[in-house]
Amino acid sequence: MSLPVLPASAMSILAAGCRITDHRTGATSQWVPNAEQVEGWRKSEAAQKAGRWLYCAKPRQIGNTTARTLELAAWTATVDGLGHRVRAAIVVDTDDKTRERSAVFQMFNRQLHLGADVNSERAKFPGGSIVEFVSAGSNRLGASGSYQRLLLSELSFWPSHVDTYGSLTATLSLDGFCEIDTTCDIQAGSGQLARRLWRDASNRYEKLFFPVELHEEYRADPDLISDQEWQWAQAEGFTRRDAASWWLTVAVRDMAAGDLVRAMREFPQRQEHMWSSSTGRWVPTTPVILEPVHYLEAGGVRVPVYRRDNSGQYVVGVDTATGKDRDRSAVVVLDKRDQAIVAAYTSNTITISELAAITKDVVDAYSKPAHVDQWRIRHNHYQPDLIEIGRAHV
Repeated sequence: MSLPVLPASAMSILAAGCRITDHRTGATSQWVPNAEQVEGWRKSEAAQKAGRWLYCAKPRQIGNTTARTLELAAWTATVDGLGHRVRAAIVVDTDDKTRERSAVFQMFNRQLHLGADVNSERAKFPGGSIVEFVSAGSNRLGASGSYQRLLLSELSFWPSHVDTYGSLTATLSLDGFCEIDTTCDIQAGSGQLARRLWRDASNRYEKLFFPVELHEEYRADPDLISDQEWQWAQAEGFTRRDAASWWLTVAVRDMAAGDLVRAMREFPQRQEHMWSSSTGRWVPTTPVILEPVHYLEAGGVRVPVYRRDNSGQYVVGVDTATGKDRDRSAVVVLDKRDQAIVAAYTSNTITISELAAITKDVVDAYSKPAHVDQWRIRHNHYQPDLIEIGRAHV
């Protein structure tokens, strides 16, 4: 027999009986669910009834994780009261957040009189059901038994060296329910995994994207932006001028310190914004590194390398020159994440043929062959973008 599914209407009623902390003021107030929270409960109900999972991609600070935590608490209390002994987990990216999730869970437990014994590691219900609060780097995950429900919070930011996702989903019971609730960033720890899961139309996840303009708190005076800025915002998917005004005057200028792409990732209006990885400003934002960490043999020369880590997000720029005075040919590898120089070689004596050989070897060095990763996902051959920095002199 399948486990019960809580109606979205019931979740709204339960939420109305709770007081939560207002993130703007720090004061507690009666919970009035917003549009994103109500839609999340509705989509969750539909996904469970269809035997599917749920993937929520969101802007920051919209309250979706709080809504997901309430649903998990209410669901576990319900099935435990019906005589099912279930095991669930809320998996977060850092140890500190496990304590935050347990505190929110305890808040709902007390206000709704769910009867669980809650500490920083788990909530145990009278019938023996357990909800665990763990971080992605924990060695306790999936150690024994199986889960009937998983809430994976901030998947993009899980440590990339930990094979947690595959271990967890392998322990989920056949009729279990898994939901991802995350802000998306391809540059973060498991950002590429999060992107692959989102873009894969054949997996079990129902995809639910919340555009930033849906959040009613993200509003500003429409007159704070010019008609030209509003026209640009419309091209980026905005349909509300007051939301675009907030995004340009608050999200970009204040919260992202002027970094347009960071604002796109953390407060996306279109799905493509979630995976933005480069601003197009080729000005290094990292400290200048004067000494190479090692050298790359390419085309018969030694190319200085200033960064060892392999992000897999590179641009190789090539400039051919006459060699006169200080005019030099160059091959430069840039990291899309922060526009830092990864490797560079310049010379005012090499020929075009020699430059071509160096470029080929550099591109090959920063390419990746097709492979199957630890999650059994196949990756196609990757090659850095190759561009011409300047015009060739013939």
